[in-house]
Amino acid sequence: MAEKPPSNSFDLKRRQLLKFAGATAAVGGLGLHALPASAAEGTARVRDSDDGVLDVAIIGAGMAGLTAARDLHNAGCQSFVVLEARNRVGGRVLNHDLGGGQISEAGGQWIGPGQTAVADLARELQIDTFPTYYQGKTVVLGGEGRLEVDLHGTFGTDERIGAKLSELSKVVPSGAPWTSSRVAELDKLSVGEWLARQGIKPEDRSGWDTSLTLTGGVPPARMGLLHFLSMINSASCDYMKLDSIKDSAQGTRFVGGSQLLCTRMAEALGDKLRLACPVREIADWDREVVRLVTDQGEVRARRVIVAIHPALCNQVRFQPALPEGRAALQRAWPAHSPARKTAMVYKRPFWRDKGLNGHTVEVKGQVLWAWDNSPPNGEIGVINAFIVNAMVPSEPAAAQRVLAQIYARSLGDEALNPIGYHDHDWGQADPWSITCVSAIPPGFWSQHGESLRPACGNLIWSGTETAEIWAGYMDGAVRSGHQGALQALASLLLVVLLALFGRDLLGLYRLQDYLDTTTQAYEAEGPWPQTADACLACHGKQGSSLHQRYPSLAGQPADYLKTQLHTFASGQRMNPNMQPLAMSLTEKQIFELSDYYARQPALDNHGFDPDPALRAQGGKLAAAGACMACHGEHLLGQGPFPRLAGQGADYLLAQLDAFAEGRRTDPSGSMQAISATLSPADRKALAHYLASLATAPK
Repeated sequence: MAEKPPSNSFDLKRRQLLKFAGATAAVGGLGLHALPASAAEGTARVRDSDDGVLDVAIIGAGMAGLTAARDLHNAGCQSFVVLEARNRVGGRVLNHDLGGGQISEAGGQWIGPGQTAVADLARELQIDTFPTYYQGKTVVLGGEGRLEVDLHGTFGTDERIGAKLSELSKVVPSGAPWTSSRVAELDKLSVGEWLARQGIKPEDRSGWDTSLTLTGGVPPARMGLLHFLSMINSASCDYMKLDSIKDSAQGTRFVGGSQLLCTRMAEALGDKLRLACPVREIADWDREVVRLVTDQGEVRARRVIVAIHPALCNQVRFQPALPEGRAALQRAWPAHSPARKTAMVYKRPFWRDKGLNGHTVEVKGQVLWAWDNSPPNGEIGVINAFIVNAMVPSEPAAAQRVLAQIYARSLGDEALNPIGYHDHDWGQADPWSITCVSAIPPGFWSQHGESLRPACGNLIWSGTETAEIWAGYMDGAVRSGHQGALQALASLLLVVLLALFGRDLLGLYRLQDYLDTTTQAYEAEGPWPQTADACLACHGKQGSSLHQRYPSLAGQPADYLKTQLHTFASGQRMNPNMQPLAMSLTEKQIFELSDYYARQPALDNHGFDPDPALRAQGGKLAAAGACMACHGEHLLGQGPFPRLAGQGADYLLAQLDAFAEGRRTDPSGSMQAISATLSPADRKALAHYLASLATAPK
C-alpha cells in the first residue's frame, strides 16, 4: 500500500526547493555572477553547449547601446556583442578634432539639472564638466539692423507664455504622453497653432519660432503640442529649463566633448564591439534564437537590444514582419529633420573682450542661433551654430564665407579670419544618421504611442526616444540603455532559473524564516507558487513592512498597486528588484495581488520615532501642499493615489528626492513640481510627518 503523503508536504516541498536554490535567491537586476554558485556554473555549461549563440546582441553603438553593453559587462554577462553600422562609436554624438587636443561637438553636447543618469555616467567614467559660456550680451540681427541685448542666460521668450506651457505640461506624462487625460484635445494641435491663440506680439513671434525650432528640431507649425508638453514635463514641468542656458538643459558641457563618454565605454568592450557592421535583416525574432544578418556574417542571440533611431529600423528587414502597431510607428516616425551644425574656429574668443557672449540670433535669416563653444580654458575661440540649411550653401567652403560675413556683423571684423571650419548636416552625413532631433508632429502619439516600448518577441526597443524622461537627450539615451540591459538580464535570468530549478521556482523571492510560518498568499492565489510570497522579504507579512526603507502595501488602493506593477513591468518605473518580478506576472496575477493587499488592514508605523520639531515642520508643509486633494482625507490614499500615512520614513524621503531630481515621474507631473520646490531639509521634515501619521484616524 502506498504511503500517504504527510499533511505538510507543501511546506516540505518549499523547503527542499529553497535548500536547492539557495535560501534567498534574488534575481532582480543582477548579473549571472550573482546567482548561487551552482546556478552560475550551470549557466556556463548551458552557454558552452550552445555553439555560437550569444545571450544578447546590441544593435547600435551610440550612447544607449554602449550603456546597455556596459551594464551587461558590469553585471557579469560576457556573452554579448555590439553591432555598429558606422566605423565609429557615438551615434548622434560626435567630436570634431580642432587640433592641439581641442574639440568641438557636432551632435548632442549639453546636460542640465535633472539629467542625473548621464551625469552619473560621466562621473563613473571620470569625465569632467564645465558651464556653457553665456556671460555678456547677445547680438540680434534683423535686416540691416543690429541690437545688443543682455538676456541673462535665456533666449528672451515671454515668461508669461512659458508659465502657461509649464502648467499645461503637468497633465502630459513625459514617458507616455498618449496617456494624458487631455490627449484628444492637445494632440490635434501644433505648437504653432497653440501659440497663435496666446496673443503674442508680432515682434515677439520670431523669438518663439527660433527658440522652439532649436528645441524641437522643426518650426512650431510642424511640432505637436502634446509632444512638446511631454518634453517640458521631463524638465520638472518648467519650460525655462528647456528655453535657457543658465540652470537649464543647455547649461553644462563635457571636458573633451560628449563623444568621449562613448569612446570611454567602448574601450572596455574589446572584440565585443564590431564597427562597420550594419544589420541588414533580423529573422526569427519570435523564436528562442534570433538571427541577425550583417555585413560581417550572421549573429545569433537569445535577446536583441535595438538601440537605434525608430525611423532607421525601416532599413532593416524583419522576418517575420513586425506587429502592425510597431511597424506603423516606424513608418510614421519623422526622418531627415533639418539639423545642420557648424563650427567656426578662431585663434582666441575675441568677442569676450567686447562684452559679448558670442551668441547671435538672426531674425528670419541664415543663422538660427550661434554661440560660444570655446573649450574651457579659452585658448582658442569657437563659434558653433545651427543654420537654416536651405539658405546656406551646402558646399563647406562657400558656407564658411557666408557665415564669416554674418559673424563679422555680429562680433566684429576679426570674424572674417577664421583658422578652421567644420560643417555637419545630420540629415545627409551618412545612411545611418537620418536625423539628430526627432520632431514629432500633431496626432503621432495618440495614434502610435502604445507601440513605442513593448518588446516584440525577443526584440527589446531602446534608444533615447524610448526613455521615460529626457527622451531625445543624451540623458534619455543613457536611461534607455540601462532599461534595455535590465530587461535583457531579467528575462534571461528567469529563463535560466526555470531551466535549472524547474517551474516551482518562478516567483520565488523569499526569506527562509518566512517559508514555514506564512500562508497568507492562499487567499490571493491558492496553491503554490504564490505571487505574494515574493513580496514578503521587503514588504512584510500581509504587506506591512517593518523596514523604514520599504513601503507598506497593506491598505493601498488596488488601482494604485495595479498601476505601479504595470509601470515596473513596462520600464516606466525602474527598480532592480521590482522590474523582473513585475515582468513575470500575468494580468490575472497583477489583479489578484493588488486586490489582496488592498484588503489587508494598514498598520501604524510603530518602528519609527519622529523628531518632534521635524514632524511639526512637516505638518505645515503637508497642509501648504494640499496633499489631501489627491491622497484623500487623512492621506490614506484613493484611486490612483497611494496611502502616505504611516509609510516608512526612509522610503518617503527617497521618493520625494527622486521626484525632485527627475528620477521618478507621475502622470500629472504634480509630484515633480511640488517636490522640486522643497529643499532637502523640507523633504526630510515632510517624510517625518507622513511616517508618523496613524493609519486608522481617531
